[in-house]
Formats: sequence, structure tokens, C-alpha cells
Amino acid sequence: MTSLSSVQNEHLDRWWYPGLLLVLALGMWLRWPMPSPEWQHIDERAFIVHPLGFWSGDLNPHFFNYPTLHFYLASGLYYGYYLLADLGSVSEFVAYRYFVDGADLIGLVRGLNTILSSLTGVICALIARRLYGFWGGLWAGLLFAVLPISVRFAHFANVDVPLSLWSLIALFFSIRLVEEGRIRDAILAGISVGLATATKYPGILVFVPLGLACVLRFGWRGGAMWWSGLCVGGTFFICSPYVLVDWSMAVVSISAMGSEHLLSTAHGGMGSGLWHHLRYNLRYGIGLFGVLGLVAGLMVQIRSYRREEWVLLCGVMSWVVFLAVSSSVFMRYALPLAPLVVLLWIRGAVLLAQPLWVRWGLVLVLGAEPLYGAYQTRTLLGTEDTRIQAQHWLEENVPPGAYLIHLQHGAGRLKVVHPGSIYARQNHYRKYYTEEDLRRSYAHLAKHRDLPAFYISLDLRHGFDMVAEEFGQALSQGLLIDYQHPLIEAEQSAESKKLEMLSSWAVEFDPGAEQDAVFDSVDWYFAPIGSYAAVERTGPSLRLAIVPLLEGTRPIPMAKFFALLTDLMKAKNALEEGESALSLELYKKIWATPFSLDATLTPEFVFELLANMGLAHSLHGEHDESLKLWLKAIELKPEQADIHQRLGALYFDSDRHDEAIAAWQKVLDLEPSRVGTHYDLGRVLYAGKEYERAVAAWQQTIDLDPNFPEVYYNIGNALYQLRRYGLALGAYLKALDRDPQNREILSQVVRVQSEMGNGPEAIALLEKILVDGGPDTEVYYQLGDLYFQAGQWLKARTNFEQLLQRDPSYPNAGRVRHLLGELPIPEGSLGDGASGRQ
Repeated sequence: MTSLSSVQNEHLDRWWYPGLLLVLALGMWLRWPMPSPEWQHIDERAFIVHPLGFWSGDLNPHFFNYPTLHFYLASGLYYGYYLLADLGSVSEFVAYRYFVDGADLIGLVRGLNTILSSLTGVICALIARRLYGFWGGLWAGLLFAVLPISVRFAHFANVDVPLSLWSLIALFFSIRLVEEGRIRDAILAGISVGLATATKYPGILVFVPLGLACVLRFGWRGGAMWWSGLCVGGTFFICSPYVLVDWSMAVVSISAMGSEHLLSTAHGGMGSGLWHHLRYNLRYGIGLFGVLGLVAGLMVQIRSYRREEWVLLCGVMSWVVFLAVSSSVFMRYALPLAPLVVLLWIRGAVLLAQPLWVRWGLVLVLGAEPLYGAYQTRTLLGTEDTRIQAQHWLEENVPPGAYLIHLQHGAGRLKVVHPGSIYARQNHYRKYYTEEDLRRSYAHLAKHRDLPAFYISLDLRHGFDMVAEEFGQALSQGLLIDYQHPLIEAEQSAESKKLEMLSSWAVEFDPGAEQDAVFDSVDWYFAPIGSYAAVERTGPSLRLAIVPLLEGTRPIPMAKFFALLTDLMKAKNALEEGESALSLELYKKIWATPFSLDATLTPEFVFELLANMGLAHSLHGEHDESLKLWLKAIELKPEQADIHQRLGALYFDSDRHDEAIAAWQKVLDLEPSRVGTHYDLGRVLYAGKEYERAVAAWQQTIDLDPNFPEVYYNIGNALYQLRRYGLALGAYLKALDRDPQNREILSQVVRVQSEMGNGPEAIALLEKILVDGGPDTEVYYQLGDLYFQAGQWLKARTNFEQLLQRDPSYPNAGRVRHLLGELPIPEGSLGDGASGRQ
């Protein structure tokens, strides 16, 4: 006979999947529509630069603050979008979204995360059903769907949302492993832990409840833990391989992240980390009754914990300990704990109340405050942020290219395209793509017909010097932007106060009484976590003012800016490949642009322009132009040693020795270990006949590089000029040891030995040179001269005659013939003809 309870269970089971659909629908409704990606969180930019970087074919992220699984998923999602949307060539698609606007890509990841967040509620319901039956599962799914902490962060393009999902799936399989004892559940749980860890490193914490599940079901010696552990490691390696492949770089990033978030107080809250999470993140993330319900769920009938509940409790404690030891207290870091809190709520409700209607009452009490908070969060996120309002006003009222001066620094500014944002992306781009790819991307963008407005965004310290004292003196106008919010430290400097006085305030965008709302004091995300009635929209209070500027050069359009960068890269490449004429032509074109290069290019770019353009002029013999450009470059970056080195060479070639000495001495002040500069300094000192200082400079060269034969030779020459023949000979011999076939060095050795009266040694060395190296007119000359001085007339005549026979136009041929005329004629040299004449 069928029991009444079994009939009731069958009746409820029919409604289980419709109940899950209800959970999913409620979760999606509260999390959608997500806020427009026109304004992005500072951490979301990683989901543009790295997923698009993989399209180069280089799957190494060169960024290990997070593992790569979610970046790979985002990259695949983007590629599907590209294939379906018909958005031009791959290079054009990447270039536009990398450097101009990737909002559509951020929207895709936000949508993906919103779905994953809603699915987390479904998994929560599945776990609760196994533990507490049909109603427990339905309640858990509904309560998770309305959690403000989940709704608040569901749309973020970050890794915390998928981490929560993978972690909860791992817990589901761990609980099922305890209940049913199947090895496949250990394997599936291990794979899920690997996915969680490959999404964010703390995901490895989920192995703790999995390990407990293996022990409770199979004991310490069971194979389940080993199988699950292998699956964790294998899955992690497949989904984030470069953490191990590029371990040397990964360990640096991981260590830095550990120091920043476990030890540093840069992202700390009020008091200890655990207290901050309890006081703010959980209080406003799950509600006041939710915190009390958490305590009740933990404490009620402690002795009646089942094995499955011990696994759940182990998962809770793993995250609690992690949050307690972390110095960073971002609210979203508590996301993996949120579904576990809901499961403990259900435990408390089931154990504390028996009649179903009482349990429903407890669930409604637990869900009332979160539902209100989630609905208010949804409403606020669906409104237009003040930054978006200001951005629209900017587009309608301020001409492109205008200067924007920001009174405050930090996160949360207006999202406009400006040179600084492009240069920041360029640094990431170069990690994946070649310089030719970069030049091609800029060339594509230079031809793009539908680019947004382009502005010059300045910090207060950079913009203050450009401001005129009054509007009558102004050559142009800029826009001063003042951000005010409880999370923003107010600017109190004298410059800011003066700017406010000089400016004419034009418009203000006010989100409401921000000071009366409660905000997450750590994360720069201007949406309240409590007291929602105080504000009408998200974002800071924004005031925009017109400010008079001394800058009169007209603004540069974005397409022209990319064309400028393209020409800069072409000119540099041409110079490196020896096409100096093409390089100089391009640099002159850039230099003649009617736009302000100082405001458009970074100091590094301007310096490179001046340095390379000067070099191109120098290669064409236009030294005066080179000098002007290099002196400008030095004004811009006096700490750059290379430009002083080039300037010294230019002065040396122009016989401006004192200035060359000063330039090269500046190089050595900046970089004392530059071998080549010590050598060059010795050369200019020698040319100026400052032999003592030349020897000192070259000695520094030897101290830094002992195997430099030319330096020993030069030291020998300087010492020879100082008539320190013994020391000169020693220097020449050291040079000869390092370059034994160098005839010039050998010649100097002979000369100094002659000066020292060591004729026989000099003769022996010269004779050896002839034997080893063959005939040489210079050697014949020196041998003839030495033999002449030694009175060995026949040998002197023989060498002189060999010299004239080989080179009658030898420079000292006149002296040689004169000496031959003075030599006595050896007996019998007249021969038979002479005797006949007698």
C-alpha cells in the first residue's frame, strides 16, 4: 500500500522543476537589466586587455593576479560575438575595442556573470533539497535570489561571481559523495574545485570540505581523496596552464597579491577584517535578521549535525577563516560565503519550527530585508549614473579635444577616451602583439570614420600651470571637473581653491543626499549598501566648470591622433633600418603638425621624438638641427644618459671639446659604470692634450672591462706623450697580449723601446714580425733606421732598399734615399764593371 507521505512527496516532486525555474526567473529579474557598461569598474578593464590579447595566438596572460579560466571563457565569448555580428576584420575589431571602446565586450561578460549568479541560486536550491527536502530547496533558492550582496555584484565583469558558482558546485558534489559514496562524485567535485581555483586562487579552499567528505565516507586511506586531488590539479593546469608554465613570473604576481591582500592595510576596513565583514558586508549583504539567522543556523542542535552538514560547516569555516586573515575587506570577497549562509538559514528554520506555516513565516522574515535591499539595488543600478549624465552633457556642450582638469584623483572618473588611456592599453597590447601589429592597429583607427570624442584629461597638478588668471587672458577654455562623495577625499590644496575661484561653474549632477546613505567604504563603487532612500541614482556629485586656459593650439581629432602615432612608429622603424631620409621626412611631418604635441604625447614620446629626430638630422650632417633638438630633449628628461652621450659625440665631432667633456661627465654622473663613456672621455681629453686626465679616464675603462686592447694602446700613447716610456711600454705590451697581430701596437712597442735605448730588443721584435707576418714597408723602415743607428750598414741598406723596391712613394722615401746616400758602399759592391773602369 502506498503511504500518505510518499504520495505527498510525489505531488511535491512534480513542482520541483517549475520551482527551480521560478528561482532562476526571480534571480534573473533582480539582476537584470544590469547597469550599462558606459561606466566601468576599475577592475573590469582586465576583461578587455587580456581576452583580446589571446587573439594574437599568445595564450600566456602575462598577468597572474588572477588565474586565466574566466579570461579564456570571455575571449571565447567575444570570438563568438565577432563571428555572429560581422564586425569587419579581426585586427580592426581588436584595435577599436582595445584602444577606443570595449563597452560591448564588457556588456557580454556582465551578461555572462549575471547568468552565472542566477544559476548559483539554482545550485543552492539543489543542495538544500538534498539536505532539507523540497521546501528547503525552494526556500534556499528564493532566498539566495534576493540576497543584496549577490544582486549588487552579479553584473560585474570580475572573477568573484564565477568563483561562487564553481565553489558551490564543488560543495554539491561533496555532499552527494557523503550521501551516496560514488567515486564519480569525488571526481566531479575535484574538477569543480579545479575550476574554482582556475578562476581565483582562493578557490582551492573548497578542497577542504571535499577532503572532509572523502574522509567521512571512505576514511583517511580511501582513494577518493587522491582521485579528487588529481582532478583538482589536472583541471587547474588545463584551465590556467601558464601559472605553472611561466612560474617565475606567476610567483612574483601571486606573492605581490598575497602581500597586498593578506598583509597590507591598503584595502582594510574599520577594525579587524572579520569584524568589518560582519559589521558591513554581511550586515548589509544579507540583512540584520540574516546575521541573526546565520548564528541560529550554526548553533541550533549542534549535536545533531549530520555528516553532510559537517561538510557544509567545513565549507563555511574555510571562507570565514580566509576572510578573517585577509587584510582586504572588499564586500565582493564574501560572495562565496553567501549561498552557504542561506543553507544555514534553512537548517535553522527546519530545526527551529515544525509546522510548515511557521517555517514559511521564518523564511519571509529572513527574506524581507534582503528583498527590499535587492530591489532597491536593482532600481538604482537601472538608473543613469551621474557620470553618464555628465558624459552626455560633455558630448553635447564641449568640443572634442578640450582639456579636462580633474580636481580629484583615483577611481570613478568620467569615462572618456584620452591619450593616457590609450598609452596604458598600449603597454598591455605589446605583451601580446608585435610592433607591426600595433602600427597596423593605429593605422586602422586613423582611417576609422566613426570615432568618439577625444579629450585631453589632466590631473590637477598637470593642469594648473595651463590656467589663465582671468578669462580675458585665455587663449582657449577647458573644463574643470569636481567629484564629491563620502568615498572621495576632498581636495584642499591651494591650487584647487584658486582654480575654483577662476572657474565659472556650468552644471551639476547630484545623486542625492550621499552623506545619509551607507556605502562600501573599501570598493570604489558608488552604489549604496544601505539607506537607499537618501539617493536617487548612483555615482558621485559632479560639478563641471569652464576654466580659462593659456593653451591656444587647436585640439587634435582622434583619427589624427592615431595617424600621428602611426607616423611616429614608422619613423622610428625607418631610422632603425637605416632609412634615415624616410625617417627624417616623417619626423618633420610630425613636427609640423598644427596640434599640441606636448599635450598629446607623453613626455616619453616627446623625448623619443626629439632624440630620434635629432639623430636623423645628425646622420644627414645637419648638426645644428641635431643640437637644438637634443638640448630640448635634455630639458624634458635630463636624467636620460643616452641623450647626453649623443650630445657629447656631436660636440667631439665638432671640436667643441670642453662641451663634449661636460656632456660625457654628465653621463657618468648618471651611470658611473658606462664603459664606453669613460673611453670617449679619455679620447676627448687626449685630443685636448690633457694626457694625465685621459689616462685616468681610460684606467676607469679598464677597471670596468679589463679585456679592452684599444684602451691599453691609448694609455700607452698618453704615457708616451708624457715621456713615461717604461709605463708606456707596459701598456703597449698588455695591448699586444690581447691583440698580438696588431701591427700598429707592435710599431709603438718598437718606438718606445727605441726611445728607451733598447735597440736590440726592438730589432728582434721587428725581425719576428717579418717572419710571422711577411713583408711590411713600415717594418722595413723601422728596421733600416734601427740598423743605421746601430752602425750595421749592410742590414740598414738591405731594409731600406726593400722598402723602396716595394713602395717607391713611401711617405719617408726622401729620408730613406738620403740615408742610403750617407751609407758607406760595401766592398766589392762595384763589381767587375768598376774594376774595368779603372
